[in-house]
Amino acid sequence: MTSFLDELERRLRASAEAEAAADASTGRFLDALEDRLRATAERAAATAAPGARGDARRRGRGAMRRRGAVRRRTIALAVAAVAGTAVPAVAALTSLWTPHVTSDGPRATMPASPVCGGQTALPRPRPTTTQAPIGRELASLLGALRRPRTPADALDVRQLDAGARGVHVGSIRMVGAAPGGQRFFVVPVDSIVRTRPAISDRCLARHSPRARRRLAGAPALPPTHGPLLCLQSGLGGNCGTTVGRLRDRGALAATPARAGDVRVTVVAGLVPDGVRAVTLRYGRSERTFSIKGNFYAFEVRLPIDRASHPDRIEWLLDDGTRRPVA
Repeated sequence: MTSFLDELERRLRASAEAEAAADASTGRFLDALEDRLRATAERAAATAAPGARGDARRRGRGAMRRRGAVRRRTIALAVAAVAGTAVPAVAALTSLWTPHVTSDGPRATMPASPVCGGQTALPRPRPTTTQAPIGRELASLLGALRRPRTPADALDVRQLDAGARGVHVGSIRMVGAAPGGQRFFVVPVDSIVRTRPAISDRCLARHSPRARRRLAGAPALPPTHGPLLCLQSGLGGNCGTTVGRLRDRGALAATPARAGDVRVTVVAGLVPDGVRAVTLRYGRSERTFSIKGNFYAFEVRLPIDRASHPDRIEWLLDDGTRRPVA
């Protein structure tokens, strides 16, 4: 209900602005018409006989009185036209969520990496794969991992995090698509290994001594051992969700809605079996999404770093209980 009221408020504000614009345009037209009528009446009064001048002035005043009625009637028609088109537009834009957010919220900061010619000097390593089946603990949480594999489940593993090790290619499943058609896959992996960027000596020579020292002394992050999950699309995803985190909080991935578009973000979520719906809040706006195959997705008009951090997440379980998870 709150999401409907938020959208209705936005539509009413837009209608009011359109009404004001129409009023201003109509007013300018009628003001010009009034000036022309007054000038015509004055010319007629100047050239008419003395007895006819009073009649001309009365005709001019009558025209100005009619002008007020015309203004009111025209404005009423303009408002009716705006009101007639506002209601269908609310239903037409329900797929894109524009929440009321007063601040940017938490932001993720990433250290800058030296580049040469716009690209890293050395190629990124590719993820490693395995044909081994996944463990029972992970499979027991997601019905999507227990269904038979189909051709739609094929995913190029090069789209995954370069540090993914032991990608279970036989267990990759497509879990759903965002409103814009972006497909998401759940990918089981054994571990994630994160190292500092691989920069060649030739590339380092182009940077300052301070930058070279910083890179040479940058420690590698410890690996994250699994089993782990990646929620991935062709435009990005989230890799490294543990079994415990999936059970307690689910997984969330934020990607651009379209390549190069930073204004709209696709948020995709993965939840364990037993969750019927998910309610998310950004600022003062809330929306509830039904779960299908452990998956939900929506588009929101927020930057990725803000969309990745909802202010609240609540699950509706199959037994009807509500469970806040974030």
